[in-house]
Amino acid sequence: MIFTEQIGIIPGGNVTIAAHETGDGFDNDAFTMSGTANIRSNSASSGYAEASGNANITFNTTAALDFLISDINTAGQTGLQLSFGIFKSGTITVSDQLIVETSSDGINYSPLSYSLPIGAGTATWFYRTAIGTIPATANLRIRFRQGAASPSNQYRIDDIQLTANDSNAGITFSGTNFVCGGSSATLVASQQLSYLWSTGSTNQSITVNAPGAYSCVLTCLNGCTLTSNTLNVNDSTPIQYSVTGGGSYCSSPGTGVAIGLSSSQISYSYQLFHNTTNAIGSPIAGTGSAISFGLNTTAGTYTVIATRNSTVCTQSMLGSAVVSITPATTYYADTDGDGYGNAASTIQSCAPVAGYVINSTDCNDGASGVNPLATEICNGVDDNCNGYIDEGCGTPKYCIGPSASYTPPSGPSYVNQFSPFPTLTAAVAFLNSFSPTQHVIFEFQNNYTGTGETFPIVITYQGNVSATAVFRPRSDVSSILLISGSGFGQTSGLIQFDGADYVSFDGSPGGVSGTTSNLMTRNTFSLNCSANFYFLNDATHNTLNAITIEGGASAYHCILFGGTTGTTGNDFNTVQNCMISNRTDAAVALPSIGIRSESSATGAAANSDISIAGNKIVNIEDGVRIELNGSAGNWSISGNHFYFTNTTARKISEAISVNSIGNLIATISSNYIGGTAPFAGGSPLIETNPNIGTSLVFS
Repeated sequence: MIFTEQIGIIPGGNVTIAAHETGDGFDNDAFTMSGTANIRSNSASSGYAEASGNANITFNTTAALDFLISDINTAGQTGLQLSFGIFKSGTITVSDQLIVETSSDGINYSPLSYSLPIGAGTATWFYRTAIGTIPATANLRIRFRQGAASPSNQYRIDDIQLTANDSNAGITFSGTNFVCGGSSATLVASQQLSYLWSTGSTNQSITVNAPGAYSCVLTCLNGCTLTSNTLNVNDSTPIQYSVTGGGSYCSSPGTGVAIGLSSSQISYSYQLFHNTTNAIGSPIAGTGSAISFGLNTTAGTYTVIATRNSTVCTQSMLGSAVVSITPATTYYADTDGDGYGNAASTIQSCAPVAGYVINSTDCNDGASGVNPLATEICNGVDDNCNGYIDEGCGTPKYCIGPSASYTPPSGPSYVNQFSPFPTLTAAVAFLNSFSPTQHVIFEFQNNYTGTGETFPIVITYQGNVSATAVFRPRSDVSSILLISGSGFGQTSGLIQFDGADYVSFDGSPGGVSGTTSNLMTRNTFSLNCSANFYFLNDATHNTLNAITIEGGASAYHCILFGGTTGTTGNDFNTVQNCMISNRTDAAVALPSIGIRSESSATGAAANSDISIAGNKIVNIEDGVRIELNGSAGNWSISGNHFYFTNTTARKISEAISVNSIGNLIATISSNYIGGTAPFAGGSPLIETNPNIGTSLVFS
C-alpha cells in the first residue's frame, strides 16, 4: 500500500480543492492536492467494499475540470496499481469518461485505461482498477480530468488507492525472537487489509510467551491472500543446575575453597557472583558438563547466573555456595623448649604446630633459663623477660627525661625504664613519697630539656645515712643540662630543701663527685631574684657538688641557708666544686651574694657545720656571707676562688664575711681572691674597697 485517499469530510455543501487543501482536509498531508474541480458531500460513495461514504471530488459538466495529486514517492516500487471509486450521473454514454493519467515530470502525462458500463442502473458508484504503466519516481503525479469539450455526464471520484508489490510481505519479530523465563516475543505482519495468524488472532501483531512456529495469512487490498513466512520462537531460558562447593578454609595459607556448577550447556556462559552483585572474574563458557570457578578466598555467599550467548537470556542457577574463613592463629617458635615463644619467628596456622607455642613472651629463645617465669639474677641479663636488666640489684635508679627519645643504658635497668619522669618536678614528687629504706639515684638523661618544670621545686624527703638520694646527669651526658626557672624574693628558691635530709645534687656525669659540671640552674626572673638553692627548716646532710649556678638579676643570694621552724637548724650541708656566677645568657644586674647564711634561730637551731669548698664565685660582690644571726658550730670555707671576669662591673666588696654573734668557729683557708681567673689569675683585680678579702670576723 502506497496510500489511500478518502478525501476527508466537509461541513456541508461544497468547497474548492484549494480550500480543502489549505485546511488540511485531505487524508495525505504529505502530498499536494490541486485542481479546478470541487468537493461535495452529496451522492457519497457506496456500493463497494472500500467506499468511505463522505466527501468526494466532483466534476460537473464543465469542460477541462481536473484534480491533481503530486509529490508521491514511488521510487524503487514495482507492480504499481491505481484503484478508485467513480460515479457517473448518466446511463447512456461514456464518451465523456474522465481521463486518468500519470506523470513523472508534471509535463508529460500518460493515460491509464478503465471501463464503465452504460444502460439502466449504471448511474451509480463503481470501484475500478486502472490498467497501464505507472512510473516509479520520486515525484509521481496522478491526474483526473474532464477531456470532453462538452461533457454530458457529471463524475465523482473517491477512495483513491495506490498499491505496489510488497516485497516485504510477511511477518517479522519486533524485539527479541525468543522467550526467556516467562518473557514474551512480539511478531508483526506487514501492512495489509486483514490478517489471520496461526494462533487465530486477526490483529496485525501478536505477543506470545511460548516457544513454537508462527505464521499469518495476509489479505491485501485487492483481495489477494498470502501465507507468510514461518518464524520460530525459541525458549532460551537456561537450564537450572546446582551451585557446588564452598565451605570454610584457614586464612593461612589462605588458598580458598573451590566453587563450581553441577553441569552446563554449550552456547551458554556462566558468571559467578559474590554477595549477589559483585561479579567474580570473567564468564565461563558452558561445556555440556560440570564447570569450575576455581578457588575463591573472599568470605560470603556465591551465586551463578547463566546467559544464552545469542539471546542474552539469563537464569539464576539453583542454590549457592558459602565461603567462610577460619582465622589463623599466630604461633611462635620455641627453639629452647621452655614453653615460651620468640616474637621474631612466627607461623600462621589453624592448628597447633610442633616446635611452636601460642605466646610470644620469650626474650631469648636460645636459653631455656630465660623466660617470663625465670628468677631475675644479677648477671647482666634480663632473665625474666620484663624489659629490665638486673632489677633489684644494687641501688635503684630512676631516669628523668622525655620518653620519646630516651635510650636505656647498658647494664642494670632503670626502675622506670619504660616510663621515665619527664621533669625534675615529677621525680622530686616521687622522692618525697619514697620510703627512706635504701639509697636511690635519679639520673638526668641526655635529652632532658628542663621545660615543663614547676617552681619552686620543694624537696621534703628525709633520708638517712643508709637511705640517701642523689640527682645527677647520666654518665654519657657530654654537655650542660639546664634547669631554668623564674623566682623572686629574699626567702625563697628555685629548688628548696625544706627539711630535706641526705639529698645530693651532683653535676658531674655519673655522680662521681668530680669537678666537671654538666648540670646548671639559672634564675631568669627580671629583678630581685630568689636563690637558686634554698635550705630551710632543719635541712641536713645535703650536698651540692659541681653545679653551675647562675643567679638572677639583683639576686639577694644564689644559695641561701635560711631559717627553721625546727630545732636543729640547717646543719652538715656541703657546697663544693660549684661555679656560682651571674647569668651568662643575658646582660642583667649581678647577684649581690653568692652563698649566704641568715636565720633568726639561735643555739642548736642555728645553721652549723657547713662546708664550702672548691667553688668558683665569679662576678659577685660578696662571695660568702655569714650574717650576724642564725649561724653557729663549725664552718669550713676553703679552696674557693673569688674573681671578676667583667672588669667594668662592680668589684669584690667582701669575698668572705663572717659576722656571726653565735657560737661559731670558721676555718677559712687556701682561698683565692682577686684577678680575672681561678687562682687569682689573669689581670690584676683593681679594687679600692678596704674590706676586700676576709672581714668582720667575730668569734
